[in-house]
Amino acid sequence: MARADSIAEVLESLVWWQRRLASLPGRPFDGISLTRSQIDLLFALAHGPTDVTPGRLATHIGVTRGAITQTIEPLAREELVELAPHPTDARSKVVRLTERARGIVRDFEADAQAALAPHFSRLDDEELDHLAHTLTRTTEEQR
Repeated sequence: MARADSIAEVLESLVWWQRRLASLPGRPFDGISLTRSQIDLLFALAHGPTDVTPGRLATHIGVTRGAITQTIEPLAREELVELAPHPTDARSKVVRLTERARGIVRDFEADAQAALAPHFSRLDDEELDHLAHTLTRTTEEQR
């Protein structure tokens, strides 16, 4: 199979998975109006370092440094993130996920894993580990 054909096949599968994820019952943070960037930020904090500078978050989720403040402030008002002094740079702040938000992400992911597990039933443990590793490699430069 040509490389371009393989990439097209991966993209087709990703679109399929995106539809599955979008159709999961119960959305995280129900009742709170969040943008895609805000959701991306919350999941980045849930799976990344504990304390992250706004600039690093901006790069990670693909928004400008100017836009990151507009992304963070509503999350802080909803008590989903908190800003704290940077441990080594008094001029800077770090962003942290609150325990409330961490619990919401954890519960959503547990429910999503349970709902999506049947789609992985044809893969043995080694194949699933390989798939997870391979997909992670495609995003390493973004982390």
